Amino acid sequence: MYDDGADEILLHADGQLSASASYRPGWTATGELQIGRSQAVDGWGGWGGYLAGAVDEVHVYAGVLSATQVAQLGAGATDV
Repeated sequence: MYDDGADEILLHADGQLSASASYRPGWTATGELQIGRSQAVDGWGGWGGYLAGAVDEVHVYAGVLSATQVAQLGAGATDV
């Protein structure tokens, strides 16, 4: 998740914080959310590189979840 107030990006896996880093984006997303693709490196700015696997489950929320809410999701909660 991206925490705009803290300028930090966080990666959670199975309800646990796996990694974090400082991040100050240079753009604002205005299009669709795409999962399982990568941006093309051909200089054209398009999309390619489909995921060679399966995405099991994805949750998308507006705003930043607390560590407690992330842990609840990791434990199987369906609404936080």
